[in-house]
Amino acid sequence: MFKEETAETPEKKAEVNRTNVGSDELDKMLDDEKLLNKALTWNKLNKTLKIQKLHQFSEKYGKEHKYGAKEIKQLKHFFSDALEKKKLQNIKEVIYDKTTREIVDVPGLHFHLTTRLFTLRVLDTKRVSTLKSLTPKRIITEAPKEEALNNI
Repeated sequence: MFKEETAETPEKKAEVNRTNVGSDELDKMLDDEKLLNKALTWNKLNKTLKIQKLHQFSEKYGKEHKYGAKEIKQLKHFFSDALEKKKLQNIKEVIYDKTTREIVDVPGLHFHLTTRLFTLRVLDTKRVSTLKSLTPKRIITEAPKEEALNNI
């Protein structure tokens, strides 16, 4: 249950910590740590990395769909606003390949041709409309009221 304490003196501990680690080895360890931190899933990336990845994706997406510089800039701004509004947080909203560390697709992204604006569509199929959960409106005809008044 309890860890065994070793009989190490402070001098031995200091001696163990003073291993000869060269600067090349230290740089390699730091680079490995950076790569490990960057190879995270989409929802575990921090906000600045998400914005960088979304801007890279918007450049690629704009070139694929032959948008002008104005639309690409508008898409970058749209992605920044969406992150501020806590959108594009889930794995389902952004398809991210963590091996290449690139965004593959944003399934809900839609471009309106008439308004020339980008929007995000709701892709949650389990979501139920609030109108469906309300009770149906009762339709009362006028004839029963008249009969009730005549019977009194």
